Amino acid sequence: MIIGLTGGIGCGKSEVARILRERGLKVISADDIVHELLREAWVKAKLRELFGDCIFDDRGEVNRKSLAGIVFKDDSKLSSLNSLLHPLVRERIKVEIERARKANDDLVVEIPLLFEAGGAYDVDLVVVVTASLDVVVERLRKSRGWSEEEIRDRMSKQLPLEEKERLADYVIYNDGDLKELERKVDLLLSKLKLRSKEDDHSDDRC
Repeated sequence: MIIGLTGGIGCGKSEVARILRERGLKVISADDIVHELLREAWVKAKLRELFGDCIFDDRGEVNRKSLAGIVFKDDSKLSSLNSLLHPLVRERIKVEIERARKANDDLVVEIPLLFEAGGAYDVDLVVVVTASLDVVVERLRKSRGWSEEEIRDRMSKQLPLEEKERLADYVIYNDGDLKELERKVDLLLSKLKLRSKEDDHSDDRC
């Protein structure tokens, strides 16, 4: 089974991915693939061409914070970045999905913009991690030091959470603490086992 894992910024999808890894599932992350790509010489050369030297640190590596500061203030620059990176990410994930299907293995693919990609990923079902706006704002203020304006600007670049929830096969609400989230992930795993055997659609929310 290929499971797409997505959700809103600050909702905790990466934490869910970590828990799933701890439970023994193989998880690949689009963000991890982006990190790898940003270390490749030809990608850095293209980024320098697009955005200049200001996005690089003293070691010649991409400063993701500087890059984000540029692209999230200019939709055309964000589009240029996405046009460069997204096809590369999709291709690498496609290879991993094909490998998992051939081996009949379960695989979780964590993709922040899964729905925004318009069906580009061949997954069997989608899990959305969501949280209330107040919780998201507080988390991002503490973890990233963003203002509420910055948070709302980042959120505006993605589908609304309500739409992601509507499109999901399963929704995990993450307004609580880590123990509660772990319990919900374990409940999800139990439901997935039931679904794979009995196709049980009776309750798709955790």
